Amino acid sequence: MIAVAQALGPLHARAVYVGGAVVGLYADRPSQKELRVTKDVDFFVEIASLSELEELREQLRQRGFQQSAEDQVLCRFRLQDILVDVMATREIAWAPANSWFEPGLAHLWQASWEGIDFQLLSAPFFLATKLSAFHGRGGRDPRTSHDIEDMVYVLHHRGSISSELTTAPEAVRDFLRVFARQVLEESSWREAMLYNLPAGQQMSSFARIQQICRTLLGT
Repeated sequence: MIAVAQALGPLHARAVYVGGAVVGLYADRPSQKELRVTKDVDFFVEIASLSELEELREQLRQRGFQQSAEDQVLCRFRLQDILVDVMATREIAWAPANSWFEPGLAHLWQASWEGIDFQLLSAPFFLATKLSAFHGRGGRDPRTSHDIEDMVYVLHHRGSISSELTTAPEAVRDFLRVFARQVLEESSWREAMLYNLPAGQQMSSFARIQQICRTLLGT
């Protein structure tokens, strides 16, 4: 992700990074912060029109990001061997969107890594994008979902998440309440939580996640 940020140059200031590559930055203890070593990086940019989107595409090309006819994912660019998926605040032409991107622009924060500041969605909005993506991919089995894996990581490693959810916009809280009920009531979701928690900490961490869910539900 460092390589992508450096290659973007001035475009980096417009990018809001999402996806599994940045999930480690949501850990609140410095010793746990990390950037995942991945071959793919996702970000979105505020875009209002097709002409803006095409201007962005040209700027990306000029900075070494290339699209390939071999890629079935239309929003995918390649920076050498790194896959970069470029999205927008609203779905336009080749750029997909998540319904939480645009409202999330009012709830950004910056995380620093190796001297570079990355714009990220607030933790509640990040969780909402992940849950939305899970449902968008069919939403069948949380135990095999990387989106749910990322949600569990944030719930486990971010000590402030409960208070952040308490003060999050009601629309985000309401959307995440569906997830909270499933965690508390459905065995497949319980298994998904336990499977993605660190060995030796599953039960204590799951108890904390259950309490976060109860607080979100007001029970």
